[in-house]
Amino acid sequence: MAESGILHPRTRVEKVKNPWRISDGIKLVSELSSEAITVDDADMNWETLLRASRRKEIGLDNLIARVRDKSLAVGQKSGEPGFHGLVVPKHDVDTIATSARPTPKSVSAKLPGMAAASFGRSLGLRDGGVFQAMIEAGYVPASKLINPRTKRPQYWMNPENMAAFHRQFVTLTSLSTETGQHRNTLKMQLKAKGISRFSPEGQDFGPVYLRDDMTEILGLG
Repeated sequence: MAESGILHPRTRVEKVKNPWRISDGIKLVSELSSEAITVDDADMNWETLLRASRRKEIGLDNLIARVRDKSLAVGQKSGEPGFHGLVVPKHDVDTIATSARPTPKSVSAKLPGMAAASFGRSLGLRDGGVFQAMIEAGYVPASKLINPRTKRPQYWMNPENMAAFHRQFVTLTSLSTETGQHRNTLKMQLKAKGISRFSPEGQDFGPVYLRDDMTEILGLG
């Protein structure tokens, strides 16, 4: 789920032993099961989301997106609570796999990571154009691929690309996640310490800051 960008750790500080929020997982299961129909344990026409993803090599994020937009039915195995009890019709999964025609250099279900725009939004950067400008200026590593659904080019970030961003930059959202402090508290600290946004040669990349400027706030200085 982390590789598909479905769940995000609350912190990326390596010394934190448990970076995941239980509440995030509970919220996801609650959302997906809210309209699930009850499926008998012996019904072999259904399979778990994970099995469907692996069997047909369809991204888990793709399947969950279809459940969310109601283009893919979802069921809950009787007597099987939690995420592993969520199931989808095998026939529908087969249809999705058949209709997905791969294109050269397209974003593949096998490719780990997430769209750069989605990654930016997870950091609180809502303006995708600004984050894309940061990529195109060479400050953030990403690959330009073809989205198999829209047939349009998009920037894709693999786990190494995302880790590279976190090593060099922070945003108020990621900083709040790492420190546990509220965004408003962090804003006041940044202002008090005179820390400015990352803006080489006056370029505006939104509320992005250099990690090296955050040593005191992160408790490293």
